[in-house]
Amino acid sequence: MTESQSQPIRVLADKVWCPSCAAYVKLVKVARAAKLVGTDTRSIYNYIKSKKLFAFRIADTTLRVCSSCLFRANDVANMTDESTVARTSQ
Repeated sequence: MTESQSQPIRVLADKVWCPSCAAYVKLVKVARAAKLVGTDTRSIYNYIKSKKLFAFRIADTTLRVCSSCLFRANDVANMTDESTVARTSQ
């Protein structure tokens, strides 16, 4: 059990408190998260494992991902890809 899962989850209407973003955010399923950022589900699971994304397990079966962390992690990945392309083209 992770540190964030040992604490009670704070809910406000349809949003959940994300400790990484320090805000109430919407959670999305892993498959939906992958579609939103144009990647596969394996990449999303890798982001969760490397703690780049906050994820919460619902009913001990499915994971939900913080949508705010999702776009922040995707921006970082895109910046890394662009800088790699810039370095290789020089």
